[in-house]
Amino acid sequence: MQSRLASIVPLLLFSSLTICGTVFSASEHRLPVTLTEAPDRDLQYYQVIAGIEQYLDGQVRWGGEIIEIKHIDNITLLTVIEHPIAAAGEPDYTIHYRDESRKYVVEFDYSLANDTISRHAFITVFGLISGKTSVQDPEVEVPVIKVLDSAFWPSRKQHALNKEHDRPNRPQVTVGLGISTHGTHTSLGVKGQGENYQYQIQIQRSSSH
Repeated sequence: MQSRLASIVPLLLFSSLTICGTVFSASEHRLPVTLTEAPDRDLQYYQVIAGIEQYLDGQVRWGGEIIEIKHIDNITLLTVIEHPIAAAGEPDYTIHYRDESRKYVVEFDYSLANDTISRHAFITVFGLISGKTSVQDPEVEVPVIKVLDSAFWPSRKQHALNKEHDRPNRPQVTVGLGISTHGTHTSLGVKGQGENYQYQIQIQRSSSH
């Protein structure tokens, strides 16, 4: 048994290092195409909010800032303020306008780990309009998006810190890679951290997609 473990452990370590190297090569984020490209019928927030029922089951690719997190039984609900997406599927951090009336709710049909998400982080989501729900401040009905693919991004404050310290002599980065499967979804997380520097990308994908 010990000899078998001795042969397996180096293989696992090698595999982990190979995966990490792939994720960070050329400093690119390899997102699903559903997050980097708009769907054929690119429904906009202003269209959907004007008549949610007529767009049920429609595909959307939206971005936004997370302002509320709820765990109910085995699902997670995120209240999001809509925010433009840049060309590659990331949040457009150059736009500072924040319209708090442009809200929607993102529904994960499983419970997200608390260290995966945080308030004021950004999200890019691809999913289906599954209904509507009420949110407060002000109390309005907003679309609910059932997640198929999603990616989480740093908050605006953290993004500014990352950009400030992203110099040629970047601080030494410690990388951690986590992969988990929970029946209906698979998640891939990559984190890096050094002096005054943090980096986190989380990609969630539903196996039903």
